[in-house]
Amino acid sequence: MKRRVWVLRETVVALHEMLLRGFGGLSGIRDVGVFDSALAPPELGGGR
Repeated sequence: MKRRVWVLRETVVALHEMLLRGFGGLSGIRDVGVFDSALAPPELGGGR
């Protein structure tokens, strides 16, 4: 089984800003809660 690696929030934000400079678009995060949830590792327990 492959080891999972999570990307730091700061890395994703920096990449987003870099892509906005190159391609245009609106700056910022629309829903910070959803953004943070998407980046968080899964909770322990429950599931599989």
